[in-house]
Amino acid sequence: MHLDRLDRPGPFVIACTHISHLEPFLLSSMMERPVHWIARAEMYRNPLVARILRLAGSIPIRRASRAVRAIRTSIDTLGRGGIVGIFPEAGVAHGRDAIIRGGAFKGGASLIAVRAGVPILPVVMLGTDKLNAVEPWLPGSRTKIWIGVGEPVMSACKFDAPISERRIARLELSRRLGNAFVTTYGEMRGAFELRERQVP
Repeated sequence: MHLDRLDRPGPFVIACTHISHLEPFLLSSMMERPVHWIARAEMYRNPLVARILRLAGSIPIRRASRAVRAIRTSIDTLGRGGIVGIFPEAGVAHGRDAIIRGGAFKGGASLIAVRAGVPILPVVMLGTDKLNAVEPWLPGSRTKIWIGVGEPVMSACKFDAPISERRIARLELSRRLGNAFVTTYGEMRGAFELRERQVP
């Protein structure tokens, strides 16, 4: 749904739902331009996974104060006209904790977008959790994946505005982003005739 929005020009942040570790690979395969996904540093402990992440231009993020480097790298990437992908839920989220149902999420996407002066594109991917099992990968098997791309949200705040103004702008952008996820999910349920029990 609204997949054409992924082809927008210029730099932007993709904020995607997270119910499987396969979402970045699936979404990146649909796009003509590379997406630099922010990935937890723990993912780099596996040599094979680490190699794939580095080849894909992923940005490692560590906890607490060490996240500053990932934020700066993301802003630099956007400054060069690139695309940065992030999972605002900071982990796999189900049920009422899911961002599509109004669950809490981290403010990293809004922080990066305000500092870089770029829009955020909310993306809802459903059905990817089924790919965590063996059955969908067997010959003859089929698994439905539903994707919905919401309208971009952006702050009018300038990157060089006072810190207090940027903080207010981040909070407001996060509020609008959360609403965009809920709205997009609602539109998808109507467009694809999805039942609540089909969504974890």
